[in-house]
Amino acid sequence: MNVPVLVLVISFVVLLVLNVPVAFCMGIATLLAFVVMGAPAFGAVAHNIATGIDSFSLLAIPFFILSGLLMGHGGIARRLIDFANVLVGRFRGGLAFVNILTCMLFGAISGSATAAISSVGGFLIPLMNKMGYHRDFNASVTITAATTGLLIPPSNVMIVYSLATGGAVSIAAIFMAGYLPGILVGFALMVVSAIISIRNNYGQGKGDAAGFTETVRFYGLVLVSMLVVDFALLCFLPLLSAALGALAWAIVEIARGLGGGVGEGHPFPAGATVIKAVLWGLVGSLTLAAEIKIVWRFPAIKEATVAYLRAVPAMLLVLIVIGGILLGWFTPTEASAVAVLYSFILALVYRELKIRDLPQILLQCGVTTAVVFLLIATSVAMSWVMASENVPQDISAYLVRLTDSKVVLLLLINAILLVVGMFMDMTPAVLIFTPIFLPIVEALGLNALHFGIVMIMNLCIGLCTPPVGTCLFLGCGIAETTVTRVMRHILPFYGAMVVTLLICTFIPEISLWIPARLGFVR
Repeated sequence: MNVPVLVLVISFVVLLVLNVPVAFCMGIATLLAFVVMGAPAFGAVAHNIATGIDSFSLLAIPFFILSGLLMGHGGIARRLIDFANVLVGRFRGGLAFVNILTCMLFGAISGSATAAISSVGGFLIPLMNKMGYHRDFNASVTITAATTGLLIPPSNVMIVYSLATGGAVSIAAIFMAGYLPGILVGFALMVVSAIISIRNNYGQGKGDAAGFTETVRFYGLVLVSMLVVDFALLCFLPLLSAALGALAWAIVEIARGLGGGVGEGHPFPAGATVIKAVLWGLVGSLTLAAEIKIVWRFPAIKEATVAYLRAVPAMLLVLIVIGGILLGWFTPTEASAVAVLYSFILALVYRELKIRDLPQILLQCGVTTAVVFLLIATSVAMSWVMASENVPQDISAYLVRLTDSKVVLLLLINAILLVVGMFMDMTPAVLIFTPIFLPIVEALGLNALHFGIVMIMNLCIGLCTPPVGTCLFLGCGIAETTVTRVMRHILPFYGAMVVTLLICTFIPEISLWIPARLGFVR
């Protein structure tokens, strides 16, 4: 190891031990390394920091952060909790299942683990405490479940990984790769929650006394009711399209009448189009009327359907963002801006967001964005130093010489990333270690898309572990408990996450199946 790299590593570790913020650790360590290299230190660092964040794709990060904040303040979490309660709240330990499922749904909307802990945990942890669940168990469930939002898109860390690969992995592809691993982690956490709940007799559910036949009948009716509602809502789309077309025509005609210099716009919707739209709207209305008349005679089914209807507008955000990207309607960056607009409109419709709250939300978004971008900028500068000193190539060669076993190498990389996640934030970890490990795993025949998911899963576990675990400390604060008390209860959840990590590591089809079906993997 040469002198600049020694200076870089030693100064970074010393500053980290002194509890200096990670971004400043990387920036100062990079500056000292440039001094030793004989380069114009301040100019070189400034140049690398500026170019590190000079990327159009990174514009998606502040937009997704703002979208998550609007969702968090817009009453979305409570509606998702009600819907999750309908689906899984009937069983023993139901509130734990509700917590996990809501975190998955909320994460799929906001893409933020901390937002999920604050919004979901802030409501469910006190409720679980009141219902007799152990406080530390409740904190453990929320802390670990919140990380699923980083695997289920949209996710800011996936955008950072795409940047770290130099665009070799597209944002759309890594988004699609995260669905199955994220769902698998959520399922594993539910299994652990079920075992602990049964052992400690947490949460006597309605399903305990209902019996298997009645439970199947209930879920069958709920599924039918939801499908009927979906069909009815789809029937209103032609009517909505015709109404928007008429509105666009009217706006253009008014502008032309005022002498605005506007050219020919879209023609007014044809009579046949309007008639078809009205007929489809009539079919939708009759379908909803039949639904209310027949199915809603059962109070439990009515409650489930109402909860679903209240949650549908929020869950549509996922369909709009991901569907729009896949269909080519907009890029991931443009999709993030659409997410902000939709979240803002939805929050106003729900009447949970006040206009006077916007300055504080925008300020919070700006502060969070500044922190993330400072981490990205200093990480890129630090990565440049390591690349110029051939650190990735040296580490790759050393690991390959260490063993020729693919299994051992993957286990070793996972172990290193787990340790890194304990001490470093996800963003700099992805930017620094992707150039180091990606050539190794590609030499082993692994897909870069698959490795990205494995890396994110490792670092998600790090968010739940001391000494730097952001989710761990935030969850303990919301649950009003201590890290020491939570650690004993969270260990089984660590085990579930590690087992899931190993499954996804050695069965790449879990990550690659959806991207392959969509043409992202050849």
